[in-house]
Amino acid sequence: MVTIVKLGGSVLTDKTRLFSFQEAVASRLAAEIRQAGGIPPGDVPVIVYGTGTFGKAYARHYSRPERSTADWRIFQLTTAAIRRLGEEVSRVLHDEGVPHCLIPANALFCQRQGRLGWHGPGPLARLLECGVAPVLCGDVLAEERGCFRIVSSDDIIPFLSEVMPVGPCVFVTDVDGVLDRHGALIAEIGQADAPLASVGGQDDITGAMDAKVVAARLAARNGAAAVIVNGRVPGRLRAALRGGPVVGTRVTGPRAVAPVTGGPRQDTPATAGSQSAPFPVTTDALS
Repeated sequence: MVTIVKLGGSVLTDKTRLFSFQEAVASRLAAEIRQAGGIPPGDVPVIVYGTGTFGKAYARHYSRPERSTADWRIFQLTTAAIRRLGEEVSRVLHDEGVPHCLIPANALFCQRQGRLGWHGPGPLARLLECGVAPVLCGDVLAEERGCFRIVSSDDIIPFLSEVMPVGPCVFVTDVDGVLDRHGALIAEIGQADAPLASVGGQDDITGAMDAKVVAARLAARNGAAAVIVNGRVPGRLRAALRGGPVVGTRVTGPRAVAPVTGGPRQDTPATAGSQSAPFPVTTDALS
């Protein structure tokens, strides 16, 4: 099983300032990845990072809802900004002892009419076999001549869960998880739950928390054990990677109904596409 860690742009960058990297937070998160030791021990995760204010600096130049531009200069300005953030992320991972390799999105993924695909699993599989964490990110893909389209990190994760056996899938954000309209933490979201009202970020071209909930649901549907945690609180990423109790929102996959043999009907975890061992989630903010 592959472990995925999504480092949100909201924890890596300062939302109020363009091109502002939060080095102290990023360094601690890198250390927690190393300290967790992978699942199972000794393995490395696939790391997917959000681009925050680096990627969104040129968002106004992309059409909505298509999230595309015909201007190759905007494409290059955006990808250059994203590379700058990637270099910062790579530096803290190196300094904290996490073997890794940055992979540009255009080297791995492709899009046709907005549908995400890829060139094959070779680069990811090889790096993981060698104990090197592949580092991916949201980016702008060259779709065809005169069409450059955004692919967010929250698009990439459900895709990976379709084409690879994904176990733990940790979304690291700047809040405790998904909050209800009263600001209380929702400990668990299931596939059968009604779609949530918008949880914010409609001015964000990549979707903000709404997109994370959708991505986590899709990943869980494909068998991943998905959880959304607050990366600004020390220890929560490490705890989630180790499978221990953690404050956050767990997103569960589909559950199959067991055959009835005489007793009351009960739900049991699905066998096909069922989740890996779930995260014990608590709403205790002191955790």
